[in-house]
Amino acid sequence: MDFKKIYKRGLGFSFLLLIVIIGVLFIPNLNKKQVFDGNSIFTSALEDNYEPNNSPTSAYDITLNEGNWLRFLNGTGTQWDDDWFMININPGKEHLSVALTFNHSEGDIDIELYNISGIIPLIGSYGVIDNESIDVVVPSPGLYLLRVYLDNMGNIYDLWWNTAMPSIGDDAYEENDFDGQAFDLRSFSAKWLTEVNGPGFQWDEDWYLVYLDPGEERIHVELNFWHMDGDINLEVYYYDGGSFTYLAGSYDTSDKEIIDSYAPWSGLYYIRVYGLNAGNEYDMFWEDLPPSTTDDDWMEENDFFWSSWGVDPNYYPGLKLVKDDEDWFHTYLNTGDIIDVSIYFDHMEGNLQLELWNPSEAHRIGSYSDDNGESLSYMADVSGDWRIRVYHEDKNSEVWYDLDIKLKDDFYEFNDEPDMLHKGHPSDLMEYEQTWLSDLYGVAVQGNNDWYIIDVTPGFQQLIIELKFNHSLGNIGLDIYEEGGSWITGNNSDTDDEYIDFWLPHPGMYAIMVYGNNWGNEYDMWWDDLKTDLRSDDNYELNNDPSSSYDISFAQNKSLWEVNGLALQFDEDWYEIYIDGSNLELIVWLAYDSAEGLMGFEVYDEDLNKITGNFTLTDNDYIVHDVSNGTHYIRVFGDNSGNVYNLWWATREPEEIGMIPGYDLIILIASIIGVTMAGIKIKRSKLKHK
Repeated sequence: MDFKKIYKRGLGFSFLLLIVIIGVLFIPNLNKKQVFDGNSIFTSALEDNYEPNNSPTSAYDITLNEGNWLRFLNGTGTQWDDDWFMININPGKEHLSVALTFNHSEGDIDIELYNISGIIPLIGSYGVIDNESIDVVVPSPGLYLLRVYLDNMGNIYDLWWNTAMPSIGDDAYEENDFDGQAFDLRSFSAKWLTEVNGPGFQWDEDWYLVYLDPGEERIHVELNFWHMDGDINLEVYYYDGGSFTYLAGSYDTSDKEIIDSYAPWSGLYYIRVYGLNAGNEYDMFWEDLPPSTTDDDWMEENDFFWSSWGVDPNYYPGLKLVKDDEDWFHTYLNTGDIIDVSIYFDHMEGNLQLELWNPSEAHRIGSYSDDNGESLSYMADVSGDWRIRVYHEDKNSEVWYDLDIKLKDDFYEFNDEPDMLHKGHPSDLMEYEQTWLSDLYGVAVQGNNDWYIIDVTPGFQQLIIELKFNHSLGNIGLDIYEEGGSWITGNNSDTDDEYIDFWLPHPGMYAIMVYGNNWGNEYDMWWDDLKTDLRSDDNYELNNDPSSSYDISFAQNKSLWEVNGLALQFDEDWYEIYIDGSNLELIVWLAYDSAEGLMGFEVYDEDLNKITGNFTLTDNDYIVHDVSNGTHYIRVFGDNSGNVYNLWWATREPEEIGMIPGYDLIILIASIIGVTMAGIKIKRSKLKHK
């Protein structure tokens, strides 16, 4: 028998019995506390001296402890459950500050402020680190409640509160910093704030209470301000008596925010105005309207040029065109402003068209596709109210559509992020080496981050970028990123202009990011990739005449890149190919950078009779030509500048090539040999931009 085990069991039982006796004798005389942990209930005697204060009706009164910590009143608190405290705020001292200190690692604690009813919190602090705080101007003097609550882990905390006079310089609607203080605008429908109590000032959040009558479940809110003095946003919430539901928001970067939304119910709604807290003056209008009972939208009547509806750059969903109706909108543009307009709709409902007209009733540009949307972009050449016209081409159905209006910094927008760019985007500079932006779509404007895409040719990995601007109008810098997103290099000085001269680790696509103070400073930019293949000649020499031609007969459907590396054009280069078969078409593609030296090629039969060739003043040349069976020669010639080039050849049945209408031969070649095998990408000639 194991006596050690018996002894340990007996000792353990005695200790357990002792704990039970102590609990029976002493715990009934202590303040008990039930703590729930899963499905178990534990009893603890570790409460503080403010219990029981677990509800609003049992709140502990600390009105006489203003300006002091709890520890100096009756000791620190312990958060096992909700702890409620009552405070009193005297007239003229409505600015309340509250501090709650604790160690977050021992259990998270939050704090909320309630009016004396203790039903709906006026404001709270809900951080995930040590300590919480509240700083607010309450709507009126009187009794208020503080609720300390959350993890119920027995974490020790200390609490401090104080009051002061509210700060001056705000508007007549204060204090309305949260929903519980919302200024009541229910009796001021269809009025601007300036008609009520003057303009608002956005020093903090401003809340307003409105009411939508039964049968008028559509809310229209407009907010006007000067954006340069600080951005302001607008939101609307529905309140069902117990919780808030977000309805709609407007977050534009212009001088106006607009919400026009169908509401799910009649009843109380809250308008939230918030932003940079810069004291920006604003005016606001609200109105409840009946849902559309006609076949048209809420912006009617706007059927003609002179009855157009005024709009600012923003997104306007839920518009409608009915048969032969037209929708006209006007927005003010300064000379040089670049406007982007798009409409989005379901083409199955009907075909909508989009146009832009100048202030003198002259048509300027239009978009007339058969897609599910139309888009246009235009630089205003005169200041005034420009018109946007939306109409139904077939005039035979009802079509819902969304209208999107944006003002660009420049013609290269929107290029704030690299994923905004696509093939054909104005910020796609892959084909524009040695070309200043001013020669493309005009100078750019640094109002935010601007991204551009370039393509660096194999053998041309020395990147040059010039950025010209006036530093006194706002600093600008630039960075280079590779396609995967890794930063490569950059330049950001405190002088006019920036310059980069850098050997890149590999050819391929790179991104240029232009950034700075976002002051709207204009800049011009130019880039080039310089030759880095500095070999005295290539691996195909000596191949300067037909007798010494390099045989690439085995390399059909392969580029020189795959055979023995890129070639260099220091002199004439001859290549031999063998065509096995008849009634075939020969395809030859020569890819090079014409800015580094002009090049061309010719094709000869076995008797050295010239069959065909191509020589242009642009990058890349190719031919498609009928050939017969036997040996042929390809002669590559040019400026003898050592230009880097790639060569590819293949034969196909005639119906395989050229029988596909509109098929781009270069795309076809790339699909055969692979984009990575094409070596030198297609680029526009730099000679045109020197």
